[in-house]
Amino acid sequence: LSGGAEDLEDLLAAMDAGKIKTLILHNVNPVYSLSSAYKFAELMHKVEMVVTTSNWMDETAKLCDVVAPCGHSMENWNEFE
Repeated sequence: LSGGAEDLEDLLAAMDAGKIKTLILHNVNPVYSLSSAYKFAELMHKVEMVVTTSNWMDETAKLCDVVAPCGHSMENWNEFE
């Protein structure tokens, strides 16, 4: 999801309605960064599988079904052949 507040509201409504089966989060921590009024942590429980790619076991990662580490700058030299 990349967009504005309206897109976030749409996602939260879809999560609440059980329309989201798998949610993949990349290097974000919405449980911490969003206002508690959004109830993101509660809505995560309505999604069958939540996956995060993060290098930290943050507030969101602790609630995910799968935590996959993402690469960081020391692992990528940006060399292409």
